[in-house]
Amino acid sequence: MNSISIDIVLPVYHGNLLVLKNNTPLLIEVLSQKLTRFEWKITISVNGPQSDKILKLCKELSEKFPQKIDYLYTPKAGKGWGVINAWQQSNADIKTFMDVDLATNPKDIYHLVKPILLKEGDIIIGSRFLKDSTLQRSFTRFIVSTIYNHIFVRLLLNCPIRDLQCGFKAVNNTFIKEVLPLVKDREWFFETEMLYLAYKKGLRIKEIPVEWHESKISGLHLRTAIPQFIIKTLQLCYRRS
Repeated sequence: MNSISIDIVLPVYHGNLLVLKNNTPLLIEVLSQKLTRFEWKITISVNGPQSDKILKLCKELSEKFPQKIDYLYTPKAGKGWGVINAWQQSNADIKTFMDVDLATNPKDIYHLVKPILLKEGDIIIGSRFLKDSTLQRSFTRFIVSTIYNHIFVRLLLNCPIRDLQCGFKAVNNTFIKEVLPLVKDREWFFETEMLYLAYKKGLRIKEIPVEWHESKISGLHLRTAIPQFIIKTLQLCYRRS
């Protein structure tokens, strides 16, 4: 019987050059320990302009780890472009993504894919709001995240998911076929949108606890992101198709 294949996508842009260089070998080491039963590879999905240096690094990493590293590029900027572009081109049985800063501890990768293997879910998400999760984060980001997930999402979207924005998710091919073509946002809001659409379509969504440490290199700036998230949540609330 053929092994189950898993694609681990790292969405990156030009500002992630140093962290990609430092974290890729660490990630390979962890995945080699946790995914011994599977065929797996890391796909570095570069998005946006000014990407010459990071694409050069991707080439070097793929040559250093030829069996474990692949990369691709889209000139369109946005985390959603990076994730969705890689997922659409992947032939793996299970598609995942995690943030390149490894804010979510990658040691939990097997727990992320296990529910799909057991056919317990179509999309599995790391959640920072489960009782068994461990967090290190600033008070400001904790409050903002709590208000967004517990007030806007639950009240406006009537969606029971506890944590829509944690960068640690796995999906099966049912999700790819039924939900991904409907996702319009390609920046930061795409995670909320795709989870809401999956919930509305009745797909099985499972949350797992994670170990999460806030990164100081996030490309998400709260002052500009908060108004955009509010507007896009309201638009999604009244969306008809």
